[in-house]
Amino acid sequence: MTSVSSGAATNNDNSRSSRSDGLSFTILWSPLPPITYILPFIGHMGIADSRGVASDFQGPYSVGNRGTMAFGKPTRALKLDVSGLEGGAEQWDDAIQTANTEYRR
Repeated sequence: MTSVSSGAATNNDNSRSSRSDGLSFTILWSPLPPITYILPFIGHMGIADSRGVASDFQGPYSVGNRGTMAFGKPTRALKLDVSGLEGGAEQWDDAIQTANTEYRR
């Protein structure tokens, strides 16, 4: 797992912005204050698409996919190797979008 810089850059499109901070194809983690300070292994997770736009569960039937996570910017990111994924980046993005749609019901 690698640390993520706090200065994430985005373009002017706030809805599905393209990110330049290297978060594409990653599992994301951010702390849950104050719980994480007491139990450091507890946090909030999300997943990023091929453009680095984060998706995470933000409440009952609420999935955020505008690039911001419910508890702030991710502090850890685990980059996944999707080179062997049949369908590549398009398949990855479709799977995330399908899950987002399913869990919004």
